[in-house]
Amino acid sequence: MRTVKAGVVLENAVRMAGFEPATMAVPVRWRMLAAMAVNNAFQKIAAEKFPQMKRVEFRRYRPTWQPDVGWRERQECWWNGAYWRLETAKTGAGATEPSAAESCPWRMLKMDEVSAFIEYDQPWEGAVIEPGGVDVQEFAYTDDPKYCPDAAPIKGCRASELGIVIPSPAPEGVWVRFIPQPTEISFTEWTEEDEYQAGDVVYLTSRKESYVATGEPKKGIQPAADAESWMPVRISTTWLKYLTLVAATEIMTAEQGRYQTEAAANGEFDRLCERYLAYGGENDANMGGYC
Repeated sequence: MRTVKAGVVLENAVRMAGFEPATMAVPVRWRMLAAMAVNNAFQKIAAEKFPQMKRVEFRRYRPTWQPDVGWRERQECWWNGAYWRLETAKTGAGATEPSAAESCPWRMLKMDEVSAFIEYDQPWEGAVIEPGGVDVQEFAYTDDPKYCPDAAPIKGCRASELGIVIPSPAPEGVWVRFIPQPTEISFTEWTEEDEYQAGDVVYLTSRKESYVATGEPKKGIQPAADAESWMPVRISTTWLKYLTLVAATEIMTAEQGRYQTEAAANGEFDRLCERYLAYGGENDANMGGYC
């Protein structure tokens, strides 16, 4: 799937309003209005469940072990081809690498001891699964269905409040087909002074890029230089024209053609629905990219 930086939407919207973003500082108010419009449009797109929003990703049931996480007793992880459970409450014990050594605080688990459960929100993964974007009859696979068209879905998967239960005997990991929670962007500039937390979204004008914090960002380090804590939020070219029009609508005046642009945005959304929903659209689905 082809994607573009979020800044492309903002700059094109500003140009539609009759200004050149390369020669001006885009007003904060325009940035806020454009971001709100785009995020509302993402919600509207998500509500239609376009086939283009589907992803196929490989998921495990537990996070990969890392020494600096602060593991607690009875927590489980994936490491070196197996699942492990921390069997002691001793502070700092989880920093020991899981192994078969007798002195190791971790115990290797058999697969029938592992609760095969794919949470909608797995913090160690980039995309959160939208609960309404899952068909449990076609959710989990042992092979990647993108490249193995004959792959059969695992039967017996069931949805719960927090995720999807994979029936026993479960494989060590599964390929899952889902629609992610709607993308969110921001045009609010990142600053050195602010402290950010996981889930925060910021913008870097110098890179025309919107970023979402996937970890606990280090204060003062730009998102572009901290790939472990920040991930760029890209926009599919499928939605580019529509998102640009809705953003432009919010920053244009009536004299600049606000209402004509709003009508054009509505028309573009109708066109997307006709193309990708009225005829199924599965042949046009691009799995694995951002929305």
